[in-house]
Amino acid sequence: MNDVTVHDLIAHAYDQKPIEFQSTFNNLIADRIVKAIDDRKVEVAQTMFNTEEPEEFESETEHTDQEETEDVPAA
Repeated sequence: MNDVTVHDLIAHAYDQKPIEFQSTFNNLIADRIVKAIDDRKVEVAQTMFNTEEPEEFESETEHTDQEETEDVPAA
C-alpha cells in the first residue's frame, strides 16, 4: 500500500497542485477499497465454514396437517 495521507492530499490542494492532488486522492481511495475488500473476505470466510447446523424448518403442509389432527376430538 502507498504511504500517502490525507495531510498530503490537503497539502497538494493548498499548494494548488491538481495533478499531485488527483494522484494522492486516487492512491488513498485505492488503499481504502483494498482494505475494505480484504476485511470483507475475512468476514465471509469466517461465516462460510461455520460449523453450526442450520435450523430445520417444517413445511407449511406438515404444520397444517398436524393442526388438523390435533383439532379432531378423540373417540
